[in-house]
Amino acid sequence: MAKQGMNTVKFALKNFWTDYVGYGRANRAEFWWVFLFYSLLVPFVISFVFNFIAAFCAASIGSNYNSCTQIFLGLDMVISMGWSLVLLVGAFCLSVRRLHDTNRSAWNLLWGLLPIVGAIILLVYFIMPGDKGANRFGKPRN
Repeated sequence: MAKQGMNTVKFALKNFWTDYVGYGRANRAEFWWVFLFYSLLVPFVISFVFNFIAAFCAASIGSNYNSCTQIFLGLDMVISMGWSLVLLVGAFCLSVRRLHDTNRSAWNLLWGLLPIVGAIILLVYFIMPGDKGANRFGKPRN
C-alpha cells in the first residue's frame, strides 16, 4: 500500500508546480519523483508519440517519407525544447530546496560547473538524507 503524505508521487508532482519558485526544503522523495517523471518519463512519452505519428504518416503517404518524418520529428524537438525551458527555473529551485533539506547553501550548485567531479558531488548531496528537524532553512514538510 502506498505511503500517505509527503512521499507520494502525487504530492511531489503537485508540490513542484505549487511551489515552483518557492523557498524552503524538499525531501529526497519529492526531488527524485519530480526528476523521474518530468525529466525522464514525459520527454520519453513526447518522443514516442511523435515518432509513432511520423512512422504512421510515412507509411500511409509512402512517397513523401522524408518530408513527413522531418515535420513530426521537428515538432518533437521544438516541444521537447519548450518543455525543457518550462522546467528550467522549477528544477533549479527544486535543487536549491533539496540542498536546503541537507542544510547546504544553494551556492553548492556551482559544483555542477566542474566536469564529472561536480556532478558526482551534487549526486551525493541529492542522495543524502535531509535533516530530521529544523535547520537554518526551516522545518521539514509534513
